[in-house]
Amino acid sequence: MNLKSTYKMIGKLNYAESVTVTELRADKNIIEQHRKRLTELMPNEKPEQIEKRVFDIVLRDNAFGLIMTNVAKSFEFNIDAADVERVSNQLKQVYKTLPDEQIKMIANHVIQRDLVFIELGKLWDIFVTDEEVKQGLNEYYKTTNEPIRDYLNNKEKFEGIRNLIYSEKIVKEILNRFPVKVDLKKPENTEAVKPA
Repeated sequence: MNLKSTYKMIGKLNYAESVTVTELRADKNIIEQHRKRLTELMPNEKPEQIEKRVFDIVLRDNAFGLIMTNVAKSFEFNIDAADVERVSNQLKQVYKTLPDEQIKMIANHVIQRDLVFIELGKLWDIFVTDEEVKQGLNEYYKTTNEPIRDYLNNKEKFEGIRNLIYSEKIVKEILNRFPVKVDLKKPENTEAVKPA
C-alpha cells in the first residue's frame, strides 16, 4: 500500500461496540461476480450451496462495512488528491457506469480503509511473510490450474498478492474482534440476496 495520504488516531477503538446488520446491501454486479467466481472455483458445488456462499459473503461484507464505519471514527484522515486520482482510475475499470463523483467517494473510502488497515496491522501485529504469499499462490494454482510463475518472478505482482492476503487477515481479525448481530426480519430488505 503505497499511499501519500496520512492518518492520525484520535481515539481508542471500542471493541465492545456491536453492530447490527438489519438489511443486506450489495451491487448486483458484485453479487454476480461472487457467484461466477465461486462457480468456477467449485464446479461440483450444487447451485443452492453456491447461493448460500454468496449470501454469507454479502452478509460478511455488510457486517464489515458497519464495523468500519465505527472504527473510522477513531481516525482523522488527510487524503491526498493523487491517491484519489489513482484509486479512481482503478475503480473506473470495475464500475464503468458510475458517475465520477460517486467513483471519487468510493476512492476516498478505499483510501481510508487502507490507512485504517495499516494502523490495525501495527496494533494487532499482523503481517504477511513471503512464505505465506507463496502458499497462497500454490493454493490458487491447485484450485484453478492457472500459472503462477508471473507472480513469483514479478515483484509488483508478488506484492499485490501480499496486500490481498494482508487485507484478508485484517478483515478476518476485524470480524473476530468486534461483535456483530444479524436481524434480517424484513424480507423486502433482502431482495438482492437470499439464503438457500
